[in-house]
Amino acid sequence: MESPSKGAPVHKNGHYLERGPSLRIHNASSTGSLTLDKRPAEHQNHTGDGFRSPKRHRKDDVEESNDDDLGTLSTPGSNGKEGENENEMEDAPLDESTNDSAIGREGMDEEGGSVLGGEGGEGAGLENGGRAGNGAGDAAVDHTMDESSNGAQQGANIDSDNESDCFSDDANATAEQDDQPQGDEGIRGRNTPMGVGTVPDDPTGDLEESPGIDAAPVQQPFEGFDEEPIPVARLENIKLAQQFAEDVRHATLENSKLDPATILQLRYPTAPEPLDDLSLFHLQLYLVLSEAPENIYNGVKDVIDTHFPDLAIPSLFIMRGKVDKLTAITAITDDMCVNGCHAFTGPLATLDNCSVCGEPRFEQRILAETNKKVPRKSMTTLPLGPQIQALRQSAAGARAMRYRDQKTKKIIEEMKEYTSMKDHIYDDIFSGSDYLKLYDNLKLTEDDTLVNFSMDGAQLYQNKKSDTWIAIWIVQDYDPKTRFKRKHALPAFIVPGPHKPKNLDSYTYRSMHHLSAIQREDQGRGIKCWDGVKAAIISSRTILFLNMADTVGLIDVDGRVPHHGARGCRVACDMLGRHKPGQGHYYPAHLLPDNYTVLECSHPDVELKDIKPATVEGYNSALALLEGSVNMAAYEQHRYKTGISKRSIISGLVPQYTLPPPKAFSVDLMHLFWINLGELIIPLFRAKLKCEPTDNIATWDWAVLQDDNWIHFGKLVAQATPYFPSSFERPPRNPAEKINSKYKATEYFLLLFGLGPGLLRFFLPRKYWRHFCKLVRTVRILTQRKITHSQLVDARYFAIQFVDEYELYYYQRRVDRIHFCRPAIHTLLHVPLETGRVGPGAYYTQFENERAIGDFGKEIRQPSNPFGNLAQIAVRQSRKNALKIIYPELDPEKPLPRGALDVGDSYIFLSPRTRSRALVFGAAGLYLKSSIGTDRIKKYGRMRLPNQQVLRSLFAESSLIKRAPRISRNAKLLIGGDVQIGEVQFFFLQVAGHDPVMGRETKIPKALVSLYAPRIEEIWEDSYKTLWVCTKPDQPVFQIVEVSSILACVSMQPMPSLPGDPENLWFVVEKSGIDDIVTSGYSEPID
Repeated sequence: MESPSKGAPVHKNGHYLERGPSLRIHNASSTGSLTLDKRPAEHQNHTGDGFRSPKRHRKDDVEESNDDDLGTLSTPGSNGKEGENENEMEDAPLDESTNDSAIGREGMDEEGGSVLGGEGGEGAGLENGGRAGNGAGDAAVDHTMDESSNGAQQGANIDSDNESDCFSDDANATAEQDDQPQGDEGIRGRNTPMGVGTVPDDPTGDLEESPGIDAAPVQQPFEGFDEEPIPVARLENIKLAQQFAEDVRHATLENSKLDPATILQLRYPTAPEPLDDLSLFHLQLYLVLSEAPENIYNGVKDVIDTHFPDLAIPSLFIMRGKVDKLTAITAITDDMCVNGCHAFTGPLATLDNCSVCGEPRFEQRILAETNKKVPRKSMTTLPLGPQIQALRQSAAGARAMRYRDQKTKKIIEEMKEYTSMKDHIYDDIFSGSDYLKLYDNLKLTEDDTLVNFSMDGAQLYQNKKSDTWIAIWIVQDYDPKTRFKRKHALPAFIVPGPHKPKNLDSYTYRSMHHLSAIQREDQGRGIKCWDGVKAAIISSRTILFLNMADTVGLIDVDGRVPHHGARGCRVACDMLGRHKPGQGHYYPAHLLPDNYTVLECSHPDVELKDIKPATVEGYNSALALLEGSVNMAAYEQHRYKTGISKRSIISGLVPQYTLPPPKAFSVDLMHLFWINLGELIIPLFRAKLKCEPTDNIATWDWAVLQDDNWIHFGKLVAQATPYFPSSFERPPRNPAEKINSKYKATEYFLLLFGLGPGLLRFFLPRKYWRHFCKLVRTVRILTQRKITHSQLVDARYFAIQFVDEYELYYYQRRVDRIHFCRPAIHTLLHVPLETGRVGPGAYYTQFENERAIGDFGKEIRQPSNPFGNLAQIAVRQSRKNALKIIYPELDPEKPLPRGALDVGDSYIFLSPRTRSRALVFGAAGLYLKSSIGTDRIKKYGRMRLPNQQVLRSLFAESSLIKRAPRISRNAKLLIGGDVQIGEVQFFFLQVAGHDPVMGRETKIPKALVSLYAPRIEEIWEDSYKTLWVCTKPDQPVFQIVEVSSILACVSMQPMPSLPGDPENLWFVVEKSGIDDIVTSGYSEPID
């Protein structure tokens, strides 16, 4: 069969102008393939306005096919004759083999029909096909069809007998490390910190052997899904969750509330057609003005129409319709309770009243007067399938989606060279053991798609009750440098507030139902996508990897008890909490309190190094026990014993294409490190934690941030602001004044883990300060984007020591201080284990969702109806993002600003600059003269680093006379294998010779820096290597360095001195891996 790519002329933007003479259609029921007839020219060419032919099939076109439903269209030639004569099938035209008439193209229909299918069963008929959740109508499309046929290839499974144990005993793992601390003095007894003089387990024990994985797997033929039947529970509260999961398990495209056009697009995608210059202009204008109010677009249109009528600017309504056609992204609306209790989906779809509060579903006045059912409130879901299809349509988009596969193959090749797993580096989720097992078991290919699901609540207005819930899909196939950009955040659903949902399953149902449907498509091969690199249709399986939410939202998704339950660990370990006598709130206190009278919680001390997450087998056994409860008394007992309250809705997805519970849920570092720990440690040092009548704050010798000390501490924090580079975004405000005024997560983090070691050394007693430094050491390691095996061992070691000492120093086995043992302290123990399992937490935090919420929220233009406006914004944003990916020319990279110079290896010199070589005066000029033989150079003032930080110089900051800049000229350097800190004076190009071939000088990009003194080793070791302190020499110590030796822009903060300290002390604050510009999505301006 001739490939669509053969002989196909290519437009200047890389898209195909014509299709090949024949195209194959995939037949899931046979090994044969069908050939499409060439259609008349009027049906082959794109429409006259320059836009691609619509991807929609009109209702009347479907009816003309003489087929009763879409099932026939999805398997042409299936009329009982598949495979009878394979050679004849190859040459048979489509209309002869399927009785389908050619589907013609027509313009966009202004009226949308009613949504088909609803919550109907599998194989629901296609009646009144219209656009779900969208007023724009459907149009016809000519579709290309391809056969996805992949051979089988065997590969060895990753060696892991115990999936729950991510750590193994390795007595020498930390002994080899020079920086391994031995803890404070003393011999461990009942109140001696555990881990002093001990070595923790190896955090990557389950990867001890290099797994035998085929680096080039081929997708296996579908052999059916092995799904355990969901037992029917007796109790209604358990049964409802089971029904949601059961409905998700039986999902098809036909019963997903998708219109016929979208279903056909998912099964028969087409190549994106080219845009003429006028259409590109129209779309570029639309995108530029898309975030502005509508009157701005209309005003610009009127001006252009007046002076350049030939440009024929379409109306905003028409442009939105055209963007809809080009992207084929649709939206589904579902009715919901006016009080937000639940959505009317799945098993609740047929109700006319809320099952919780009894409020009617429809507007009663309209229902009485017109008999029309108008919902009082609705939510919006954006199906994932069409958004995934858009990602690969252009060649650039398809190449970008290959990163995961390329990275995985590179990891596997590196693992073959390991002498042991101590050589392993965790630098993405693909380095974790769970992904590598999934890759091996499924034989994942470059065509498959890996996604995370992220959900969070948000308040749209600070002073107005405006809570809403937003979920997004995060595509993990991209390079981290682009993975977290705005256009790659795929909206999943918008749930309007202001009330918190009571049944979150009913809201996530539509997204999970659709995911299940596309996972099961084509007998498990997944949906079809046009691949711009291969110029062919591929099959793409959609794999759900992790599900993320805040602690409150996660309990509705994972089906576990709240964090204050008896077994409230978010990672589902079996640790039983403890509560105060007569109270029902459990806390994860590892040490048994003295004189404790609560028998059910009087278990011995928990050995911290033995804490492990639950296994899949253990979880399934616990779930079976819960679902077998015969009455509420048994249910309460089983919930207490297992920590599970209901079945998770993700259990309805294809089990092979999803990490199963509890592995599908991990720790969100944003809430843990940026919020939860800050809201515990700061009140702890301020004596703001609850003090019971039997306790006495006067005995809290750690509570030093009170009264004048608190005011002094706040001033020191405020004075640190000018020393934070602009790439650190928002520095912490004065906590003494602003701690109760919406203190941001980034402020908490920089306050505690940036400034904390340097400032708290002045206030805290040494014992508590050193203990705090162990937490800082742990957090700094675990927030890196690249973590070595030895670093992960260190993180596990310090986490165990910190948690153990925390309970001994603060909780002190006192019953009246059990509430000091917050869940965040226990969760810290799991993070190193989770890193070994699913990679560094920097790659799966809730920051992506928070940014999406912020992006959507700032575009709201209707304060009177913010929720409805927000749903429209999410839909339009999804279409705009898809448009930029399908047509990369609509989203070109911004050119370098005037005066910028790309010097290679992602280093870019930026203005200000001198116009020509100028004389350098003073000590710097003398040093240049003695070092390179000249004191005349052309200076550059700024440089963008590969991590996207913009590093300034003394030359640049001295020229900013209008305002005092935040100092951004201090750099972390690697010189001769040693890390040093230096202040950049300026950047320049050093002439190194003459290139006779090019006929020009050879120049090397360099920087003149003034080095700080070496770090003070005594403080460095005393702080467990968290506090890099040095002095700044009175006279500059110059050195010329190549720009490749510059690692990052850092903050140098003045440090308060203790008696005996040298004068003029400065300490280093680095930007964390999660705050790194690469993973934060923030891009520092360079113009």
